[in-house]
Amino acid sequence: MRGTSCYFEPFIDSYDFNSQQGLTRQISTRTFRTACIEAHTSSIARSNWNFFWSLSLNLVHRNVIYRFLTHTIPTKRLLHYFEIAESPLCPICGNEENAVHLLFLCSSKASIWKAIIFEFLWPTVSIGDIIQACSSLDFENIKYVSKSYITAHMVVLVTLGNIWRAQVRMIFHSTPFIWIDVVQQIKNELLQLHAQTEIHKQL
Repeated sequence: MRGTSCYFEPFIDSYDFNSQQGLTRQISTRTFRTACIEAHTSSIARSNWNFFWSLSLNLVHRNVIYRFLTHTIPTKRLLHYFEIAESPLCPICGNEENAVHLLFLCSSKASIWKAIIFEFLWPTVSIGDIIQACSSLDFENIKYVSKSYITAHMVVLVTLGNIWRAQVRMIFHSTPFIWIDVVQQIKNELLQLHAQTEIHKQL
C-alpha cells in the first residue's frame, strides 16, 4: 500500500509455511491462493460443490457466487482497505459496503430480492435464508417456487448475476442503479432460460 509498511509474517505463520529456521520457505502464488480459498470454502459440503459445478451457468452467474464464497467481491470496503477506493461507503445508500451489503442488503438490492421472492419463491423465504443458501450452496430450505418452470437455485443465481451486472454498469459507465429495471431484467432472463429449456426438450 502507498506509504505504508505491511508485515505478513503473522498471517503467513498461520498457514504454517515457515521452516524451523524461520520464515525462509518460499511458496507459489497458486499455493497461497489455494490456502486462502480453502479457509473460506472448507465448510461447504462436497455434495453441494458437486451440485454447483453440475449446473449449466454462464460466466457471470458462476463468477459472482464463487467470488462471494471466496470473499473476493471487490466491495468498497475491500478496495478502501487497499487504498484503491477513497471511501468504504456504498455509492447507493451510503452505508459501509461489504459483500453481503453489495449483493443483498443495500436498500435497492433488498427491494430487488423482495420483489423476486414475491414473484418466484415461497412467501416465507427471507433475504437471510437466501444469504445462507448462497453461503453454503445448500438451497434445500428455499427450494419451493411459485412458478413451475423454474428452480429456486436458478432464481437466486440469475438474480445475483443481474445485480452484479447493474452494479458494474453503475461503477464503470455511470448508469443509474434502478432496482425496478433490474427486476425486469431478471424476469426476462428467467423466461428466456425457460424458453431455451423447452427448445432443448424438443430436440
